[in-house]
Amino acid sequence: MDTLTDEPIGLALDPFAFHGHPASAIEGLGGGAPLPDPSYAFHTPYVPVARGHAHFTVRFAGLRARRGSLVLRVHMLPGEAGATARMVTSQRLQLNWLSHHGGETRLRFEAFRGATYAVMGLIPDGTDASADELTVTLDRPADADEIALAEDMPEAHAVPQSGVEVRPVSMLLSLDPPSFASPVSQPCTAEQLREPAFRARTGRRRVPTEEGAEAWSAAYVVQVLDRYGQLRPGARGLALGEPGTWVREAIAAASATCRVVALGERGADALDPAALPGELFGFDFLLSIRATDALPGDLAARAFVAGAMECLRPGGLAVHVVGHAPAPGIAAPLRFDINGVQRLALALISRGHEVARIKPAPTHRTVTAPGEATTPFGLVARRAAVIL
Repeated sequence: MDTLTDEPIGLALDPFAFHGHPASAIEGLGGGAPLPDPSYAFHTPYVPVARGHAHFTVRFAGLRARRGSLVLRVHMLPGEAGATARMVTSQRLQLNWLSHHGGETRLRFEAFRGATYAVMGLIPDGTDASADELTVTLDRPADADEIALAEDMPEAHAVPQSGVEVRPVSMLLSLDPPSFASPVSQPCTAEQLREPAFRARTGRRRVPTEEGAEAWSAAYVVQVLDRYGQLRPGARGLALGEPGTWVREAIAAASATCRVVALGERGADALDPAALPGELFGFDFLLSIRATDALPGDLAARAFVAGAMECLRPGGLAVHVVGHAPAPGIAAPLRFDINGVQRLALALISRGHEVARIKPAPTHRTVTAPGEATTPFGLVARRAAVIL
């Protein structure tokens, strides 16, 4: 939560317009119509917001309260026909605390083209609060150019689920054998290289052992994107590091209008975790193959995968292939044991993202990259509606 002292600059919104100016649960606010719900405090209209990070400032003048709490929620409504609003961030405040600290708070959220946003207030547990006035201000409303661009390049839209096995943290780890045909988060194993789905994806009847790790890494990325419904017409992808010619060609073959932008060379120092997302916003999917190799350690790798998620639209998909080794250790290239892989996953889950189930295959023969004793390990994650 942020508190402000200067007068907010931006677009002033009518706090009670969405429900037609009913009375508020906070005495002295709202109109004369009956409450739509006993917990209703206010609800602004939905408005377009400039792409990037934005803030709603909520300011009560003359707020007085001894009990009760205020729940504030920012909702996003995609512009598609039939879309439903979903919450992107929220906070809960004690009204007596808010009164003592000037009656003002600010909610930060991330806005995308092709959607509108509103902020609402609820009082779930009753209150004796009263106030003289309520103002709500949006600091970065979308201008006419931004609105016109959103019609051609919407970023917030419905997410095709395609039967994806994305699990809550309590079900994150599985001892079931990994399957190339139905990939989740998993290492490369010899069994997968013999699967018909792998052979069909690579177009080869047999992949030599010395080429297995590299071939699996490329084929796994494309298999994940295809199975999780990302290779659809018009989709925009981001490759962090050079994806390789075969990956580019396979994605192009799946959808001629699916575009992939590549940033940096494979393993390059140019992939600075602190530089993400920068100007990279609104991609439908992103991928990286061993882009973590040149990073200095676990912390940098966790920052990299977390920062990469901000390059995606809400519900966008990330697939990373990292180096996996049975024993812990920081080496060149950077390798992760299973605990390190789980730390990467938990770094994403802690920020509200979803991670596909991890199948470490402890009893299966993994395939190592030549000269590295390192097995490629794929990690799949879906972006949350907001970065926590």
